[in-house]
This record gives sequence, C-alpha cells and structure tokens, in this order.
Amino acid sequence: MENKAAKISVQAWESDGILLKRYAYTSGSVEPLPKHSHEDYQFGLSFNCQGQYQYRGTYHSIPTGSLNVIHSGETHSHSDRTYLSAPAYFEMMHISPAWLHTIAAERAEKPAYLPFSSLAFLTDATLNRLFLLLQAATLSSCSLRQ
Repeated sequence: MENKAAKISVQAWESDGILLKRYAYTSGSVEPLPKHSHEDYQFGLSFNCQGQYQYRGTYHSIPTGSLNVIHSGETHSHSDRTYLSAPAYFEMMHISPAWLHTIAAERAEKPAYLPFSSLAFLTDATLNRLFLLLQAATLSSCSLRQ
C-alpha cells in the first residue's frame, strides 16, 4: 500500500437553509475527522464507496447507495479508515431544522415536531431519487462556494 495522500475535491452550494456538498476523493491515504456536531440535519449519499461513522455510541457501516441521516446537534465522527483503495464520490446535504420543521408542519397541516428516524441509514431507491432531485432543484437556484 502506497502512502500517497488522496486528493480531495469539495464543492459547496447554499440556498435558503440548505447546504449542498459534493466530495470526490482519489485513492490514497486520508486523515480521519474528529468527533463533531452541527446544528443542521445531515443527509449523505455515497455513490461508490461504503460509508462508515460513529453515531449514537455505535459504529455504523453504511451500504453504498444508502441515504444516511444524522440529526441536528448529534455528535458523530466519520470513517476511521486511513486509506482509500479506490476513488470515492458522495454528496451531502445539510438542512436547517427550521426548514424541516416548516415542511413537516405543512405536510401534517398542523403543528409538527422535527422529523426523527431511529435508523442511521435508509435503503430506499425512491428516497435516493428524491434526495438527488432536491439537490438538483437547489443547485439551479444557489451560489457556488469552493
């Protein structure tokens, strides 16, 4: 195994309470990220690489093509792997709790709580398509930050 560092490309777009990120890694060594949290809900979809993260006291192995969900304010850390044997591509979406609260209340047609899932990832092809459609719609109306 060669110790050449992976090259990482990150593109980010933001619009109306939604932050989109597109990651591309080449093969090579990578540094694990420390534990952290963020105010927004985080959704991620890996196209060609199994995801991994520590969340709610458990190590989760996320199947390729699954949509992972990390709730607002919850501490987590991403993969502890230090080497990628092949390029990896994935997309992330950070959505403000206020945005999700508004959508949940509109859908329920009454006051609603923030959405909650006890699952760390979802394996629903329709949901993945909706995730990608929302990203595409958001991309068409937002600014690029690199």
